Amino acid sequence: MSDTPAQTLSSHCCCCLVSLQADYRWLEEVSRADSNARRLRPPTPRRELPQHLSQLAHQAKYRGVKLLIMPPGMQKRQHNSTRYDFRARKMHWRVEWRFPAAALAAAAAAAAPAAADTPHNHEESNPTKPTHSSHDLN
Repeated sequence: MSDTPAQTLSSHCCCCLVSLQADYRWLEEVSRADSNARRLRPPTPRRELPQHLSQLAHQAKYRGVKLLIMPPGMQKRQHNSTRYDFRARKMHWRVEWRFPAAALAAAAAAAAPAAADTPHNHEESNPTKPTHSSHDLN
């Protein structure tokens, strides 16, 4: 026996309705999980600078200077005294000069033997002959 067209349509709709309800429940569950995840996520850090630093960065950029502002709490940011004077329209810079080559030269000088210890500054060493050196004791 074959089903009548009405019975076929009703059984087909019943399966379709069950599948549609399952899909809808799944979408609700995904939406709920997404909502929970968004609420549990820590807030994004604010990249907005205080007004005086924002103006300083703007004026530096206007003058063609690439200004890097350290994050709060960093020692260099705490010691920074660079300011922009609004009335005089001038920037007052605190500059820290670093010369990497000079640090290398200082390290090499510290590692070199003292001038009094080099052999060319002494007479030939003779264990029987006393060596004399003149030092000002005053």
